[in-house]
Amino acid sequence: MRPQLIAFDLDDTLWPNRDVMQAAEAAQYRALCERVPALSEHLSQAEMSAPRLALLEADPSYYRRISDLRRESIVQLLTPWVDNEADRQQLADQVFQQFWQARQRVTPFTDTEKALKRLGQHFPLAAWSNGNADLSTIGLAHHFSHITRAEVLGAAKPDPEFFRRALAEHHLPPEAVLYVGDHLQHDIESAANCGLMTAWIYRDADATVPHQATWACEDLHQLAEQLLSPA
Repeated sequence: MRPQLIAFDLDDTLWPNRDVMQAAEAAQYRALCERVPALSEHLSQAEMSAPRLALLEADPSYYRRISDLRRESIVQLLTPWVDNEADRQQLADQVFQQFWQARQRVTPFTDTEKALKRLGQHFPLAAWSNGNADLSTIGLAHHFSHITRAEVLGAAKPDPEFFRRALAEHHLPPEAVLYVGDHLQHDIESAANCGLMTAWIYRDADATVPHQATWACEDLHQLAEQLLSPA
């Protein structure tokens, strides 16, 4: 069946994300230490994730509110050093902005731009993501007719509600949509279980592992070839 819409995951589907997040974490740590120099003597960058993990364990709703999670974890890191709550919130906002700006400095895979342009000439494209990447800042928003995130939907992958709510925004049945992603559980299995067509972009992963994907492609160029080649 020809999809009426192609929706994309973002991180590790359109760009490699590991180095981006490492750089963003480093930017957050620098921003914290610049504002509270004593903090660097008691907290390493590696230890900075502890409050965030504890918050997630205590309140799983943070999985769909990752910007709130990041801000609150920064507030907790500042609490031993900054007594005034208003000051903590102000500093946390400043530190979060440093993290957020670094988080947008992505380098798309070499196939991303050409494949999106080619597919966009034949299908409406959407972006459905758990993350807080800003496609306008990154420079890819013009490829998409619709962009939504878990923070907006109030549900995060692999929760089926994420896909139900995203589909409702388009007024489309699941079988009319192709979801493209890199993560077998969060993207492919969860979308397939909701009735969507799926395309697994495996890149450097082991393509021989069992999967539920409608298509399995090394990259987005190969996906475009498969979708647009004459039957």
